[in-house]
Amino acid sequence: MSACPYFPRGILRSKRARDNLCKTYVLITCKVRSSETSAPGQGVYYELDVALFFLLTFINSSFCFISLRGGVLLFTVVDIETTGLSPSHNAITEIAAARVRDGCIVREFESFVNPGVHIPGFITRLTGISDDMVVDAPSIDEVLPAFHKFLGSDIFVAHNASFDHRFLNHNFQKFFRGSLSNDTLCTKLLANRLIPDLYSKRLGVVCDYLNIQNSGAHRALGDVRATVGVLNHFCGELKKRALSTSDMLRFQRLPIHKCSSISIVQSVPFTSI
Repeated sequence: MSACPYFPRGILRSKRARDNLCKTYVLITCKVRSSETSAPGQGVYYELDVALFFLLTFINSSFCFISLRGGVLLFTVVDIETTGLSPSHNAITEIAAARVRDGCIVREFESFVNPGVHIPGFITRLTGISDDMVVDAPSIDEVLPAFHKFLGSDIFVAHNASFDHRFLNHNFQKFFRGSLSNDTLCTKLLANRLIPDLYSKRLGVVCDYLNIQNSGAHRALGDVRATVGVLNHFCGELKKRALSTSDMLRFQRLPIHKCSSISIVQSVPFTSI
């Protein structure tokens, strides 16, 4: 029996949990039908990858792997600035993070980082960060322990999270032979699913579309604060779809073409055997 597509093997902590979920998946695929019929006695059956996603909203407590405290999701929103796009050949120049509880920033982290190399002119023009601004800043191996302590076990949130996560993991592995184990949430992936027709999902474009002000664009803390606004907006959108905020970790991986079917699947009743 194949594994459930929304819970990779490493996330479900026990074989029993994985097996039970797979059995549930087969049950739903066989037994769910729409409330509307094309003719008496005829039901319209759905192939229910998506229906399983919604069932898990109700049985989520059986597969609790999300960072929670007192029912509140623990988010830390992160952004970095770098000298280029490659973790292997470029370096971090600034890192910022905001601890978010119930939609509010409760604490912030910010530090310049001395990259140990010249910052290219086009990067300085983009970010405003010059060699003079980082010359006395700590190196990345000095900053990472404090950042890691700040992050804790929170969900790692970023816009285009794979970029930030890849750079940070590269440096954790390089200097500490470790890596980040936090769950990761990408607001760009959420944008792809919640506002698919927007011509670009860059942070600036998304902020303009949602009327979110970012007075510090292309600076780490400014982008972090803007991303918090985007995150809060998307949390609200998911609630309108009768989804819990915790479902975002699965929703961000849901195939984009299936997201438009969510409102249909929500109306599908579950019949008993």
